Amino acid sequence: MDMEYNNFLHYSTRLLMSDVLGDVYVELSKQKSANSRFMFTRALLRKHKILVPTLDVDIEYDHPIMSTSLRQNGNVFFKAKLYAAAADMYTKSLTGCDPSTEYYALAMANRSAAHFHMGQYERCLNDARCALGSNNYPSKLAYKLYERAGHAERMLDLVEQAKESYAICLTRLDESDLSVENKRKFRTAVEKAATECEELLTERKRTMKTPPVEHLVGGKNKNIPALSAFVELKMSENMGRGVYATRDINPGK
Repeated sequence: MDMEYNNFLHYSTRLLMSDVLGDVYVELSKQKSANSRFMFTRALLRKHKILVPTLDVDIEYDHPIMSTSLRQNGNVFFKAKLYAAAADMYTKSLTGCDPSTEYYALAMANRSAAHFHMGQYERCLNDARCALGSNNYPSKLAYKLYERAGHAERMLDLVEQAKESYAICLTRLDESDLSVENKRKFRTAVEKAATECEELLTERKRTMKTPPVEHLVGGKNKNIPALSAFVELKMSENMGRGVYATRDINPGK
């Protein structure tokens, strides 16, 4: 049966699952002519096997059983610290569910954790934000994503954003189903991380306000503290009264 794939969601979902959608937007914006845009798009669809002749026309995008099974397989890899394999399995899990479902949000959240452990902090943050942007992500788990987002932001030196993520994490902690003791321990750890962010921001502000200390070659001049000890104020028959070096001083010193 002939099918026309003119649905933007169909293509963007496939590219998002491959974790390249952001790069596609950037590269497409660089194409200056209709011909270059066409060739770029054609090559892109062929690379990701979504040209019409190779489309999976029978794929079921809303298949909870398949999605859950793949995600659980990813969890097995994750527990074994095989994070790349886990991320790949979570990506496959995304092909089995519609982006508006809880299954999709869960797989995206799990992939963010795998990316974090691989040191891919930007990808971790993108996946975490995508999961949190879903209305179907379980509210009882939101605190974990905000904590992870905060950790990733700290690693990316986005300290102010990390502080905000930790603050939201603490407000969402009450929605979790953790035991009272585990909730107390978790809150203590996040509060410590938030405090470290605050201390770092305070130190940065202090450093910005403190003028750099200039070290004069040879130390300070006893008569003119702003000048080097290697100069002196005197009268010259040829040049008149002025400041003269008493020895060679390298340029820039």
